Amino acid sequence: MSWDSHERRQFVRISLPLKIYLSGSPNNISAKTRNISAGGLRIIIKHKFSSGSIVNLKIYTIKRKPILCQGKILWVFSRKNIQSKDLFYYDTGIEFYKIKKNSLDVIKKIIAKDLARK
Repeated sequence: MSWDSHERRQFVRISLPLKIYLSGSPNNISAKTRNISAGGLRIIIKHKFSSGSIVNLKIYTIKRKPILCQGKILWVFSRKNIQSKDLFYYDTGIEFYKIKKNSLDVIKKIIAKDLARK
């Protein structure tokens, strides 16, 4: 997959390391977001998911109760692990697929607060 330089994003994204759990056949993965927007998130993980896969997400925000939703893997890029020639990390873009409006509102508020601080 090649990356063209034309920006196609519809949503403002922020760099925020939120803890998430990603579950989809066959793996359950713990990770931190690299960035997040009202449209989805980006993570770097050791497992490669196929584009188009649907995964369950549990996103931990400052609130005690996590956001539960589904995401769709949009893109995956391989990154070499500089400590091992044989290992890769996968830069993974996930679009929110099924998410409740109130959960999306929480994400939008987090983004707005972060942008207001800058």
